[in-house]
Amino acid sequence: MALGMLERGEVHLTTLLLLRERLTEDNHEDLLRAAIGKTKAQVQEFLALRFPRSDTPSVIRSLPNATVPPTAGTTPGFVPMPAPKATRIEPLSPDRYEVRFTATRELKEKLEYATDLMRHANPKGDLSIIVERALDLLVGELEKRRLGKAKRPPLREHDTTTRSGYVRRAVRREVFERDGARCAFMDELGRRCESRVFLELDHVNAHALGGSDDATNLIVKCAAHNRLAAERDFGREHIDKRKAERTNLPRQRRSQSKEATRALTSLGFKQPHVRRALAVLEERWAGSDPSLETILRETLSILT
Repeated sequence: MALGMLERGEVHLTTLLLLRERLTEDNHEDLLRAAIGKTKAQVQEFLALRFPRSDTPSVIRSLPNATVPPTAGTTPGFVPMPAPKATRIEPLSPDRYEVRFTATRELKEKLEYATDLMRHANPKGDLSIIVERALDLLVGELEKRRLGKAKRPPLREHDTTTRSGYVRRAVRREVFERDGARCAFMDELGRRCESRVFLELDHVNAHALGGSDDATNLIVKCAAHNRLAAERDFGREHIDKRKAERTNLPRQRRSQSKEATRALTSLGFKQPHVRRALAVLEERWAGSDPSLETILRETLSILT
């Protein structure tokens, strides 16, 4: 039956390899039919539900040093080390996963140090607890910086600039919460992208064509779909030209931007706000060469 389903294209070879250790005379028909049309990840989730495994113990171990390939004229018989496996997340049971990755010595030492500091609350030194606690802090910081989130939004936003092209923090937070921090692009069939990587805010009605910076005119998109929308509004040639201009920004301008960032952060402005303001001004400075004094003055006008 398995070979017949494979020949007809109903089951992929990868699926058979995942199922092979679980197939028996009694269950092979049910398992194979349940796997039809599923991706590798979905088959792994199905197996974890049907055949749950116990948790993997926390462990940090050394990997053997990679063997350096021999040069010409050296003794034959060299056997190369296999390439290290990429990060792997594999389901063990419906709510438990095994996570494997290769760490640097610095990360290993940080994990061990954090484990020692947390022994009072994590006496067994479970690495999953350490990583989860660390990720809670990281995700909170990234959501605050990238999505404008706050545990308790201030009664009065300090980020009150109304300069065109600058999206206020409160608006940014509103849009990301509304769109679920996922790309909201919809294709012709009404299917949503929902990517969570390289997210950006895009103007429904292009800002350069008079669109506002209000939440009603903003949508979360991944970088690829944001670029697609820009190409539809302005044409690919125009977008490629603007990208080339940004890529070929003179070294002096980059140096000036770094100096301006250092100066403004020393005055108490937050670095993400300074960078966003500078990004807005780059649109106006395309093709020009402003002085450091001009950069500071115009950046301050946005920040204040």
